[in-house]
Amino acid sequence: MKLGLSLLGLLLGLAGPLRAESVLVGTAANFAAPLQRLADSFERDSGHRVKIAVGSSAKLYAQIQRGAPLDLFFSADQDKANKLSAQGFAVAGSQRTYALGRLVLWSAKENNSLEKYLRSQHRGKLAIANPLLAPYGRAAVETLQSLKLEQQYQGQLIRGENIGQTFQFLHTGAASMGFIAQSQWQQGKLKGAAWLVPPQLHQPIRQDFVLLKRAANNAAAKDFWAFVISDSGRRLIAQSGYELAAK
Repeated sequence: MKLGLSLLGLLLGLAGPLRAESVLVGTAANFAAPLQRLADSFERDSGHRVKIAVGSSAKLYAQIQRGAPLDLFFSADQDKANKLSAQGFAVAGSQRTYALGRLVLWSAKENNSLEKYLRSQHRGKLAIANPLLAPYGRAAVETLQSLKLEQQYQGQLIRGENIGQTFQFLHTGAASMGFIAQSQWQQGKLKGAAWLVPPQLHQPIRQDFVLLKRAANNAAAKDFWAFVISDSGRRLIAQSGYELAAK
């Protein structure tokens, strides 16, 4: 009898999920494109469906606290995942650092040294994500502080709600240069000039994700969580312009 059940379970596993389930994932804007790559790969292999909601980490965090029906949350920092775990919104033990972000200063105009240009008497608009909402914006402000340039650019900053809107400011010409995520620069194969900001100029951008409690019994959500931290998932994340934390 036990052997029969074991064989049946094996056959069902080989056949794939009997009923496709949906997973609703909230992600910080910097990770939207890599998350879509992960979702596409997961959907092909599992038959499940992944729906993605994109926003600033701060707004998604607030929405989760108010009962937003998300199954997983990919924050652009570690702090909000820490809070969700401490407040009981996340499945115990599910918090992981899925990526280490890098900040890039980018301009659509060619420039031999964008770092020197930043330090010079630049008079155009400088785009950053809102440091109160987005960790990449906070890292941008910390970089300006480290370079003793915060006061120089005080009246020239244009702030996006998240790193995605910040990129749009650059793309449309509303700002002549700005701080974006390395993943955006790499995946977009952007022309122009770029400076990969040395990590010692700002606090580390450790990006954590959690499986939320509403998904504790959602097999598809748990499988997607496992896929993200698998070797295949980590490889896709690294290919998207992120460094990886040690397992």
